[in-house]
This record gives sequence, structure tokens and C-alpha cells, in this order.
Amino acid sequence: MASNNGSSDKFTSLPLEMLQHIAGHLSLWDRLKLRTVFPKNQEEVVVNLIGDALKMVYVSPNKLSLGNFENIAASGFYQTHIRSIIYVPRVICCGYEGDGFDELGYDSLQAYRDAHPALSRPDAAESFALYQRLLEEYDFDNSVDMDTLENEESEARIRDRLRKGVQKLPNVTEISISTAIESEGLNASCLAHSRAFDKYQNIRGSNNCRRDVSTIQACNSLLPWHFQAFIWVMLDVLDAAANLRRFTIGKGAKSGLDLDHQFSCAYRTNNFKKALANLTHLTLSIAYTTDFFATRSDHSRFIAMAKNATALQELTLYLDATPDDFDEWRKEQKRPRIDRAFLQVGGFRQLKVLRITAEEYYQDVDINLFEQFLFRHRHVLQQVYLRNVLLAEKCSGEDEKGYNEKWDECVCQIIRRTLPEIGAWMRELRTFEMKLKEHEPPHHMGERDECFICKEQARLAEELDVPSEDDECDFGVIVMRSKAKYNSEIRVGDQN
Repeated sequence: MASNNGSSDKFTSLPLEMLQHIAGHLSLWDRLKLRTVFPKNQEEVVVNLIGDALKMVYVSPNKLSLGNFENIAASGFYQTHIRSIIYVPRVICCGYEGDGFDELGYDSLQAYRDAHPALSRPDAAESFALYQRLLEEYDFDNSVDMDTLENEESEARIRDRLRKGVQKLPNVTEISISTAIESEGLNASCLAHSRAFDKYQNIRGSNNCRRDVSTIQACNSLLPWHFQAFIWVMLDVLDAAANLRRFTIGKGAKSGLDLDHQFSCAYRTNNFKKALANLTHLTLSIAYTTDFFATRSDHSRFIAMAKNATALQELTLYLDATPDDFDEWRKEQKRPRIDRAFLQVGGFRQLKVLRITAEEYYQDVDINLFEQFLFRHRHVLQQVYLRNVLLAEKCSGEDEKGYNEKWDECVCQIIRRTLPEIGAWMRELRTFEMKLKEHEPPHHMGERDECFICKEQARLAEELDVPSEDDECDFGVIVMRSKAKYNSEIRVGDQN
């Protein structure tokens, strides 16, 4: 910006508020270029203008993304400011043998235009160019499918490159494995943007990562061939982050990671124990699977996580569900469940916050395991948040009842009797929420009947004077009323 004749640089001397307004209309790539505009002694101004995106770097298991990640990690500027790594394990691939997908790839612009007639000629040309760049970025090979992609050699190569990059970022305190890009950051691919992120950018009116019709069409054309792969390689790299405190697998039930056959042998135990030992925040969202990959070995992995993350202060578990064969799934006892593993063996001496969430469909959690977990942590646990979680007795096989019977005979009784008891012995409890939607989505395509549980929980809420807000009833008030009554009785006893 400054001229060669030494005249003053009016741009770099503008007030910070004005510079921030200008930067708000620039893409992240353009904001990063401001480093070449401002002198070294104004680096903090540049950091301010780039914003939180500077603290976050994305990486995916392809050559371009891994190469960019290594280059970023080698920069002293980025080493200083990056705090979070988000691993997005997505690939473009021909799918599994027998899936029946058409062959991927348009061999010409004309073929692309014929397939997308709504695009204008300029938009089609721009979209086709991006389509080709994405295929190249993701190392697409028409001769490789998902059955042959994840081999030991590829996994070892990806693992080594990730480790080299992570080791060079000393200030990283958070690592996530995510199915999509949820916010702006370094080395982000437009193909992996979540819908929520795109919507946010459009509402914000920002040009940062906004996707025009050409970009949207190019990405949509590749979505059927966009798979999760090399998901669990990052677990072997966590110990390379010396100051790791937060670890996230998935960011909600809708973003759960697939529990595939790689998980059972996903990490080297000693390295993983070392990484878990210092975690203070752990978030887990594992997608439900009905196939044979879900084994006892997988459950033992969850148990290992729970046993070794001993310094946890906050634990968040998202329970996934499927609308197909829903009642059968709710009875299922054989599949590994993250909640079951953590409630069974978790002993966290510093745990202050517990969250268990089912985002769409009601999920049942074993009341015995849940109550035992709370009792073990009664001297430290301060906040408990349950959402769309039904506390129920666990049965097995022929004894397992349908949900209508279970609600009447079990869930209602637990809410009436057990919740007040919890309030009496949770010493440090400050917040307890147990929110249930008043209207659960239909479990099967075409079903529109109101959910039986929704009707019954509304009646129970009225009976117990439980408040309703934003289409939810919070039965947690029963615990807090009991807690307040117990505290009051203790104070009266002390006075006497």
C-alpha cells in the first residue's frame, strides 16, 4: 500500500474499527494477505483483522490438504496462533463394490452442462472447473473404491504426516474429528462445508466462504461419492499435542462419526492413554451402526477412554438414533453405546459438567448405571444436562417391553421417585435439567400420529407441576426442588 517515494501509508493508519469493517468484507484468503501490507510491528493488528479463523486449522486425508497442513505447521506465525486442529476424514471415492453408483466423472464441459441445464454458460464453466479441481484435490482415482482405499500403507502415510504437523504446533489445546466444516478456518475445503455454516455465512452477508450457485452445484455433484474414511487415524496422533486439553469426536448426533471396522484396532494403547490423561473436556458422538462391525472390542475401546480420561471436568455424550426399525433399536442390548461405557466405569475426580443429548428421537439410558455414576460423583458434579433422554430400567431379550408399557411402568415411576432422591444426595449440584420434547419427530416415513410418549409426558408434567418452555418440559426441576428442600432442612437442623 505504501508508495515507493516514502509517502505515509494511509491504509495501515486507519482506525481499527474501520479496518475491521473492511476486513469483514474480505475472504479469509484475502485477510491473510494483509500480513504483506502491515509492517512487523503491527502484527497484532493483522491478527485482530484475521479473527478467530487464525486459531483453527483443518486437515483431511488427501495429499493437498496434508501438504498445506505441514506448510502451515512449519510457519512461526501460525505456530504462535493456532489453538485448534479439526480433522475432517472425508474422501471422494467410487464407493463400495456393489453399491450400484453410476461412474463418477464428467469427461467434458458439454457433458457437465447437459447434466445441469439450469446453469448459465459462464456458471457452468466455473462450476465444472471447480468440480475438476475438487477431484484433483481429493486424489480421486476411478479405479479405487472404498474396499481398497483404506489399506495399511495409506493409513501409515497419513498418520505420519499428521503427527509431523501436530508436533510443530506447540500451542494446540483442542483437537476434533468432524464430519463437516462448521466454521471458518485455515486449509478448509469448500466441499466439506456444513449446511449450517453456509446458512450462517449467507445470513451474515459475508463474502467469507460464501458459496455461489457454481460452487454449490460442483459440491452437490460430488456428494454421492463423498465418504468418511481414515476416521480413526487421528487417535494415534493425539499424544503429539503436548498441551491437549479438549478432544471432540463429532459435534452432535447429526455429525456422528461412523463406527467402522477400523475402530476396533484404531489406536496404540500407551500413546492414547498419555493423550487422554490430561483432557479436561471430552465430547463424543458416534453414529449408530447396525452392521457386524459393532463388536465387543469396540465397547472395550469406549471403556478404555472412560478409564483413562481421569482429569475430565466436562463430559458431553451425543446419542445417535435411526428412524428405521425404531422400536427394535430402542430394545437393542448388543451394540456398543458410549453412554453405557462411561456411566459404567467413569470415575472423574474433577468432573463438574455432564451432558447427555439425543437431538431428535428419545433415547433411553440405564437408570441404574446413571444413578451409580451420579453417586460416585456427588461430591464434585455441579451441572447435569439431559435432553430427550428417558431414564429407564434395562431389560434383555424376552423381558424387554415396548415403549408404551415401559413409559407407564418404569419411566413415570423413576421420575416420581428417583429424581427427588437424587436431589437429596448430590452435594455440589447447582443445575439439573432433564428436558423432553413435547413433540417428537415421526419414527417412520409417512407416520404422522402423535407420539405416545409425548402425550404421557405432557400429562405427567401437568401432574408434577413441571414447566414447559419452547416446546420442551424440564423434569429436572423435580431434582432441584428436592435439593432446595434438603438444603433448607439442613439449615434448620443446624440452627436447632
